[in-house]
Amino acid sequence: MPNKSDYEPQQPESNGTVDSNTVQKVTEFLETFFCLLCENALPPIGKDYLFSELVHPVFRTVDYRIKVWVTVKYIDEATIATQFSQYYSH
Repeated sequence: MPNKSDYEPQQPESNGTVDSNTVQKVTEFLETFFCLLCENALPPIGKDYLFSELVHPVFRTVDYRIKVWVTVKYIDEATIATQFSQYYSH
């Protein structure tokens, strides 16, 4: 009989390698980016999503680059349902 796995993936956490000024600038950029993404890129799927917020963004410096793990909260204007999408910068 199949059982549910007890595997729990490790959640990434900020490790203090990105200073607060940079975190603020990257956060502002991401908020602008996801607002524009809703306006310009999502209409082909036939949904009217509004960017709501970034949820628990994680910032790390890896190989001299800033890496970000973030969940983005959208609101579906038609149903008022909440949609969450996860993103990771490479």
